[in-house]
Amino acid sequence: MPLLERIAASYAHDFDDYTDMVKECIEHHDDTHPKRALRIAAWRDILDFALFDDDLWYLPNRGTLYKMKIFEIAKPGKVPRMIGDLGVHASLQGFRLTKFMKHAMAAGPIEYLGGHIVFCPKPDPFALEEVFRNLIDPPGNFYFVLFSDDSCVAVRTPGGVKRFNVDISSCDASHTEKLFGLLQTMVPSMLARDIKSLVNQCKTDISIHSIDIPKNKLVMQPPTPRLYSGSTLTTAINNLANILIAISIAEAMCCDAPDIIRAAARTGYIVTCEDCTDWHKLQFLKHSPVLDTDGVIRPLLNIGVLLRLSGTCKGDLPGRKTTPLKDRAAAFQASLLSGAYPKANFTLLDNMRRSAGMPSHATDRMVAKELSYKVVDNPSYPSFRVSTEEVFKRYDLDDVEILEVESEFGNCGFSEHYTADGPEKVLKADYGLSGRQMA
Repeated sequence: MPLLERIAASYAHDFDDYTDMVKECIEHHDDTHPKRALRIAAWRDILDFALFDDDLWYLPNRGTLYKMKIFEIAKPGKVPRMIGDLGVHASLQGFRLTKFMKHAMAAGPIEYLGGHIVFCPKPDPFALEEVFRNLIDPPGNFYFVLFSDDSCVAVRTPGGVKRFNVDISSCDASHTEKLFGLLQTMVPSMLARDIKSLVNQCKTDISIHSIDIPKNKLVMQPPTPRLYSGSTLTTAINNLANILIAISIAEAMCCDAPDIIRAAARTGYIVTCEDCTDWHKLQFLKHSPVLDTDGVIRPLLNIGVLLRLSGTCKGDLPGRKTTPLKDRAAAFQASLLSGAYPKANFTLLDNMRRSAGMPSHATDRMVAKELSYKVVDNPSYPSFRVSTEEVFKRYDLDDVEILEVESEFGNCGFSEHYTADGPEKVLKADYGLSGRQMA
C-alpha cells in the first residue's frame, strides 16, 4: 500500500466514534472553552436560520472578514499579519472534525525508511523531553518532529548525527489545491461531505472595505482554496505539508541544510533551515533542550520569550483601579514568571522573581490565558534547576553579556528599561528582533 494511503488508513481508525456534525455540535458546542459564550450564541443562530442544512455555516451576508492582527510585535518594515476571520459559526462546523484529525495524527509516529515522523500536539514537558532526547539521539535513520509549520529534524549521516530547525516560509499562503485535495483523502468516506465543507470555507470571497468610504470595497475571489488563518483546518493541513517535507527529506537521504531546502522545494515549499551543530540551538514550540543540574535533558522555554513578554500587557493591567499601578504591574509580572516557568529554576528567573514579588489570582488567570498555547503546566512534571552556563549555551554569550541579561536586566523594576549586547543577542536568536527595535 502506498505510504500516504497507509497513513490515511491509520488515521481513519480514530474516527470510529464520530457520527454527525450536527450531533457533535449539539453535544459539544457548550464545552468549556475561552469562547464558550460565543459558541452557544452561534449555535442558537445556526438553529434559528437552519444553517445545518447548508454547505457552509454562515449568517446571511456575513462572509469572511479580513482584519489586521493587533497586539503583535513584528519586525520593523514587515507587513502586518492579517486574519481571515471565518466567524464562530464556521468554526463550529469544523471544530470537532479537526480535533479528531489532530488526535489521529498524534496517535503514533509514522515509520518510513527506517525513521520516524512525529506530531507533537502541545508543549507538554514530558512530550518535549522525549522529543529533545530523540533529536539528540535519533531512534532510527532520522527523526522528524512537527507542529503545524514548526519542525525539527535529526538525521544519521556517515559523519554523525546532524540536527536542523526547519520552518516553512509563508506556510499558510503556500498551500495549493492539491494539498487540500490530499487532506480530503485522509478521512473516512462518511466524513467526505464535512471535510469538503471545511475546504469550501477556504474558497469564500473576502471583502476589503475602504476606511474613508466604507461602501467602497474590493472583493477578492480565490480561484482555489486558500488557507485563511481562522480556518479550523490550519493545524491539520500544515501538519500534512510538513509530513510531505519529511518524506521528501527521507527519500533524498539529506545530510545538510542545502539538501533539506532542496527536498522541501520538491514538495512545493520554501523553508529556512538552521544547522544546529550544538544541540542546545534546537528550538521547537519555543523551547530548547538543556541539561539540568542532575544531568537530565529538560525542555526550557526560550529566554527570548521571557524578554519579549516581560513588562508588557495586552490591554489594561488586571486588578482594582484603586490599587497603585506599580503594584498591579508587579503582580502581573510575578504571574507571568510563574506561568512561563512553572517547574524551571535558574538565576535570571530568581532575580526577576525577587524584583516582581508575589502574583495575584486575577493576574494568574489572565497570564494563564496568554500562555495557554506556549506552556503546559503538568503537575506531574518535577521541578528542576538549570545552571547559568546551560541556560545561555544556545545564545553564544560571553561572561559580560550573560551578566547583562542575568543581573542588569534580571534586576530591573517598574518603569525601568534596559538594552545591551546580551539581551540583543537573545532576541536575535529567538525572534530575529533586537531590543532597540522592541523599545
